[in-house]
Amino acid sequence: MPQLSVILPVLNERHTLPALLESLRAQQGVAFDVIVCDGGSTDGTQAYVEAVAEPSVRFVGAPTGRAAQMNAGARASAAPWLFFLHADSSLPGSTFLADCLRHIQQAPAPAVGHCSLVFTGIPAPKPLRYAFLEAKTTTGRPYTINGDQGCLISRALFERVGGYDGTWGVMEDQRMVEATRAAGAAWVRLPHALGTSARRFEREGFAQRYILMSIMMSGWRCGFAPLFEEVHDLYPQHADSELLEMAPLLRKMRDLIGSMSPSDQDHLWAQVAAFASENAWQAGFLLDTYFGTRMWTPLVDRLVTPWLE
Repeated sequence: MPQLSVILPVLNERHTLPALLESLRAQQGVAFDVIVCDGGSTDGTQAYVEAVAEPSVRFVGAPTGRAAQMNAGARASAAPWLFFLHADSSLPGSTFLADCLRHIQQAPAPAVGHCSLVFTGIPAPKPLRYAFLEAKTTTGRPYTINGDQGCLISRALFERVGGYDGTWGVMEDQRMVEATRAAGAAWVRLPHALGTSARRFEREGFAQRYILMSIMMSGWRCGFAPLFEEVHDLYPQHADSELLEMAPLLRKMRDLIGSMSPSDQDHLWAQVAAFASENAWQAGFLLDTYFGTRMWTPLVDRLVTPWLE
């Protein structure tokens, strides 16, 4: 009986999966299985996984959508621990799974584990923009824990919070963080940094993707559900991503906000301002990342954030 199920939600990841499955094959010190939850791939992903012909690697079909796929993977698992990873993750050694499981089991329960990140597939020396994103994943601050950092969670807690919430089709990772914290769980950083591909930033344009991520996070924080209905049409799946055209989304947002009543608009902008004040620390953190210091972030926390509130 496996102690752990590694659950991989995929959609057209035929060329990405082999490297991850190879690194999983090399893992030692823990009994685990791998469940590949496919959301309707058309690139031969299913045929590849089934051709692997290993009893510890299983293919599970599911409706398209990361939340639905991960929930299907969890239902197919019999292990007491679940580790959700992205298909473009890179494991940093043969004891990664064993070390992570040991760490979360030793943490005061209930706890959920996530990794810090190291971006792969970018030229050296590493640009500041990627160093900044990597450093943010070590903080555990609100809105900095995302699905590409992995999610190591006990089956009992996963079932208690109802699994991943796919109501909006996106932001399922943030909703999981919110639900588990509401259930009394602490999110702890696991002992190894997890590699993640920079391919989407490179394809879509770093600035465009970062702006889109900020808009989506702000929309989630403000409860602006109409935004995510538009994202379904305007934001491509991972395998289809290309240079982002922000103008269509921005026009849709303008029209959506313009259709709201004045009082609703005032409420929305107040929520956006609150979100901005909660994230003012990032300006100081960027300076600390650039200069290699630890002074600017606490300075912003102490002086700027209270003033914005």
